[in-house]
Amino acid sequence: GTDIPISAESVTASFSAHVFQHFDNLDAATSYFREISRVLVPTGTLMIHLPLCAWPSGAGGLIKALYHVQRKLRDVQAQLQRQFITRGRFVPLMRGLSFPLEYIYDTLPALGYEKVEVAVFTTHSNNHPHPFVMATKRA
Repeated sequence: GTDIPISAESVTASFSAHVFQHFDNLDAATSYFREISRVLVPTGTLMIHLPLCAWPSGAGGLIKALYHVQRKLRDVQAQLQRQFITRGRFVPLMRGLSFPLEYIYDTLPALGYEKVEVAVFTTHSNNHPHPFVMATKRA
């Protein structure tokens, strides 16, 4: 669920890694960002790892349309996998949601965050870049 079982304005920081990429859609992520804002004290911070994407300049409508068709097919696949799971047959369910940069810079300020930044850290374990979004709840 999207409810964090702690009091409002009771934590100074929130951290998440390798979670947001498994949400079904951006609406689910927005619910979590809203809930994190609820539990953060004013000027509290968040640091969230999530895959980011941006369309190349001049990307045509066909490329975007193919991407959205692919997303819809993955949604159908996830729904089928959930039906198998509810019937007792375990089928691994992994989502792969990417977050458009515009979403980050539009949504977080609308939810009461400021100082929104993106930073990429390379891990020592696998030498892969990991983008993180950092922000502060407005005072």
